[in-house]
Amino acid sequence: MNLEALKEQLRPWLLVSTWDSGHSLDERRFHKALHGVFSVLGTAIPTDDFRQVMIELLNELYPTQDSIDRSARIESFVNVAERIGLYLHGARIL
Repeated sequence: MNLEALKEQLRPWLLVSTWDSGHSLDERRFHKALHGVFSVLGTAIPTDDFRQVMIELLNELYPTQDSIDRSARIESFVNVAERIGLYLHGARIL
């Protein structure tokens, strides 16, 4: 897995400090980032890689935020990405 490519696809979404607000614009950025991820890297992305890249990027972009505090939020996005990837793979959409 090309973790740098994954990181670059997720960066525009995580660059906005409200990435986890649940606001429709943030959700749209998340889904746009996933579209880029799956288009560039395919749908078989290990959840551990997705999680690792999110943690690395968030630590890089927001070094003063508590990483423990955001772990549950990261997990929820990892789970959504996994479900969408499994759907796309099963439906052979990408």
